[in-house]
Amino acid sequence: MTDIGEGALTLVDVAAGQTSPESERALAARAGETVRFVGFVSRYDDTPADEFVLTRYVVSCCVADAMIASVRTVNVTPGVFAEDEWVEVRGTIYPVGREVIVDASAIRKVDRPERPYLTP
Repeated sequence: MTDIGEGALTLVDVAAGQTSPESERALAARAGETVRFVGFVSRYDDTPADEFVLTRYVVSCCVADAMIASVRTVNVTPGVFAEDEWVEVRGTIYPVGREVIVDASAIRKVDRPERPYLTP
């Protein structure tokens, strides 16, 4: 897929980091780095008001092999970002096991990308 240990981290790296213990360790080694991710806002019944899950689909070949790349985004102003709204999140990444947290320093609304699905 990608080399998680090098270059700017992407949501494709996050998805890859959840596929094997080796990839999980490679992603964990990047804790504390600054990231910029674009995705859509997801919320669940237990999502705190000051958080959301930033989500994007990763497709290698076809829809049948699609994976979800998601990061728990914290430090969010409650009530500003709606479910399914596209946003750009900048912040610091903290992989904790299979969960990936981004402590947001800036979040802004963006248009849905022309290519909403990511490819490795």
